[in-house]
Amino acid sequence: MGLYVEVGNNKESKLSWFRNNAMSYDTHNIECSYNEVPKGSRLVCLVDNGPFYAAAVAYCLAEAKTFADPYDGRPKQWFVVSDELLKKNCPMWDTYIED
Repeated sequence: MGLYVEVGNNKESKLSWFRNNAMSYDTHNIECSYNEVPKGSRLVCLVDNGPFYAAAVAYCLAEAKTFADPYDGRPKQWFVVSDELLKKNCPMWDTYIED
């Protein structure tokens, strides 16, 4: 299923939360982009599913490649988010990430 960010603040949309708490990132080449992310942070793909946004954490290169699939026509934005923030906002963090 994957590791997803769940913004706990109902007053703020996911898009707004990412704009306020993360760094927008241009993924020119997903493999290079994945490897360029600073230690202590991760790539997150914010996917526009129409009625809602999903924010998928690229916890490994394979996951990043899945969300960077050029045949997936959904609008996407990429962000770099600190592990500290992700730990607080990903209910399944411990299932996917070993500290």
